[in-house]
Parts: sequence; C-alpha cells; structure tokens
Amino acid sequence: MKARLTGIIGVMFLLVFGAGVAASAAPEQGPLSNYKSSSTRLVLLGTGGGPIPRVNRSQSASLIQVGQSSYLVDAGDGVVRQLVAAGEAPADINFVFLTHLHFDHVGGLPALIGFRWNNKPAGNLSIYGPPGTAAMTAGALNFLAIPEILYAVTTPPGPTLAQMVNANEKSLTGPTVIYQDANVKVTAVTNSHYVNIAESERPYHTQSWALRFDTPDRSIVFTGDTGPSASVVELAKGADILVSEVIDLEQTIAWIQRKYNRLDSSTAPLVEHMRKEHLTAEEVGKLAKAANVKMVVLDHLGMAPDSESDLRHFSDRVRKEYDGVVVTGKDFEEF
Repeated sequence: MKARLTGIIGVMFLLVFGAGVAASAAPEQGPLSNYKSSSTRLVLLGTGGGPIPRVNRSQSASLIQVGQSSYLVDAGDGVVRQLVAAGEAPADINFVFLTHLHFDHVGGLPALIGFRWNNKPAGNLSIYGPPGTAAMTAGALNFLAIPEILYAVTTPPGPTLAQMVNANEKSLTGPTVIYQDANVKVTAVTNSHYVNIAESERPYHTQSWALRFDTPDRSIVFTGDTGPSASVVELAKGADILVSEVIDLEQTIAWIQRKYNRLDSSTAPLVEHMRKEHLTAEEVGKLAKAANVKMVVLDHLGMAPDSESDLRHFSDRVRKEYDGVVVTGKDFEEF
C-alpha cells in the first residue's frame, strides 16, 4: 500500500474551518460533513503566490488522491520535499497536470523527475500541460542527463529517464478533456492570465489553464493563475471545491514600488499584470457566486513576502460577494 498522508492527520476540517472562518463565519454553511469525501482528498502542498521565496509557504503545488491513485497539480519549487512531508512518496506520483509554465508552477519538476528515477522502482510519469510543456520537459531531461550518467554507474539497471517520462501538451480552443481514467476526468479551459500579452508574442503560443477534476464523489476546480474569466466560471459550475488564486492588489503594488523604487512606465506592465491577470478577493467571490460552488479554498496567495500577521482580509473580502464556505489555505491543509 502506497504511502499515505500520515503527517497531516491533525489538520482536519474542524481545524481548517476554525482557523479560516472563525473571524467572519459564512451564513448557513451547513454541517461540515457536507464538504467531506469518502474517497477523494485534496492536499495543498504549496500556497505561496508568485516566484517569490517565502519562509512559510512553498510554491504552487496541490495533490489530489482518489482511493490509491495520486494526481499532482503544478510542481513549484520544493514540491519533492512537500510531498515527503505530507507522507507521499514521489515514486507514487504518476500524473502531473500543469496550469501554466511560469517557474513558480514548474520549478520543482526536474527534481521530481530525478528523485522518482533514482529512487526505484517507479512507474512512468505523464505530464499534461499547455503548449511548451514538451520542450520544457525535454529541457528538464537534458539538465538531468549528467547526473543520470553518474548515478547509473552505481544503481541497479532500469529504464532511462527519457523512457520513464512523457509530455502531453495541447493547444485548447474550448473546454477539453485532457485526461480520463476510472478515478478522474480532467477538463481544461484557457483562462485570462496572459490576456495582456499578444498571442504572437508568447513563446510557443502558450496558454494558461484552469482545471476541473471530476471524481466519483467530488468535483474540484483549480482556477490556475488568472484574472476574471467567463470560461473559468463555466468550468466551475456547481463544483464542490473551487481552489482559487487570490491577490492583495494594494499590498502587491506597494511591494513593487519598494522593490524597484518607482512606479513608472518601466513597472507599468508588471502592475497591469497584477491588476488584470490575477484575481482580487472580491473577484474570487463574484466567480464563486456566479459558478454556484459549494466551497472556496484560497490558494496562491499574492502579497508582499511573508506578510502574514492577519489574513482574514482575504476571506472577508470574498464574502462580500459570496455567502458560502471560504478557507484561506495553508501548506499541508487537506480537504
């Protein structure tokens, strides 16, 4: 039997809701058992927003477990350590789904590939993502080529890295089922994370995706990094859990000004990216209400580095627009 999430047994729903909702409880949220599942488990592995090293939050990654099968959503820096800390063996990960190719979502992928191969036995690793995924995976294998040669001298024979890893990229024109097995159906749509960038200027004409996982007893939607998006609303219709990015726009712009010592034409593209290609808490609330989701889990928290003295403003602002359950996620929380 594969490694389970024994390291986080204490983080259960009562703790989650006690910490995340107590300050401003959502009306009529109903018994917590309404939001539990007998076979599908969501674990937040990395909840930090942006390519910013943080003390208390790793970079983007989440784990969905359905029975004995595990599915990784994004693979930000530190994902191998986060998996092990959550009680999951990297060799048990056979499927990775990438929302987009910014390196806070893919920076841990080479390490995951390498650790799985070196800690035999491990099955094949299938990586699903937008255009550019195949080239990025090939680059990761190239990066690992020298360590592979060195380790191969002293380890038992087995498949090469290239034989164990396959990249599956798609260019979407509408909602698309990108993967399906007996446990899960994964549907992807493009979102608005690159809306400010002309398609002709994007390398590989890459896309940013939102993902929906439908299991036998649950539906979980990841917005990915996005601004307001009608396609994401449609994808999330009726979902049990909406895992949504969120940004504190005022705090983030103030941090940009401190970092670059200016707000002018040189920083304008970055500021506009934050304004239009991410979601404020109020925008998350509007999305959740329009999609009629049962629960919102805030993820990919965009704010100045390690400014976490009080995060209630995120959930409070979501509740201005949405009256369901709202939780501000932390690394290793499970639902």
